[in-house]
Amino acid sequence: MTEAEPFVTVAVGLLVGGIATYVAARVVAGARSYAYAAVTALFGASGWGVVVLLLGAGSLGSRLVPLVVWVAVVKWRYRESWPRAASIGFVAWTSVLLAILLLSRSGSGAGFGSFVG
Repeated sequence: MTEAEPFVTVAVGLLVGGIATYVAARVVAGARSYAYAAVTALFGASGWGVVVLLLGAGSLGSRLVPLVVWVAVVKWRYRESWPRAASIGFVAWTSVLLAILLLSRSGSGAGFGSFVG
């Protein structure tokens, strides 16, 4: 794991996760504010970055714990039921995970080989 990975995770999480959270929250909860979704994504992505720092980028926990963090953040911010928060959080988490996977495979030098697998 490079020192930059948690920070890139947060940046990708904010950009991609913000859009995914906005779309999912609009469909599931009727939410209409992109700014609110972006702040939610910032919290979720920051939690993901902390998990990567604490558990390392290659562990199973560093891949699954961020999902739980993201769902908990969505539950807290949107005050939805756990199943609805899980659907919003899963969409955001999956979108970020796929974006990181694409970055690592693109030859961009993002250094996520240990993170995704």
